[in-house]
Amino acid sequence: MYGGLTAVMIFDKNFKRPVFSLPLWFVIFPVFYGGLMELLQAYCTNGNRSGDWLDFIANTLGSVLVYALTWLAVLLLKNK
Repeated sequence: MYGGLTAVMIFDKNFKRPVFSLPLWFVIFPVFYGGLMELLQAYCTNGNRSGDWLDFIANTLGSVLVYALTWLAVLLLKNK
């Protein structure tokens, strides 16, 4: 889910900018959002849900991986 958010943000903005100006914000926002969701699950659900560090790490890795793959895809599409 967070990787998809990263890809949408990149494809939405990138075709109006040079390829190498992909802001790191496209990774930071989904990671921050994923961390916030884990904290809310841990502290605001009265024990119905639990926040998990492994979920947070998976969300972060998904965003970083999709950032790299999308950057590569945009680079290839722009060079066609």
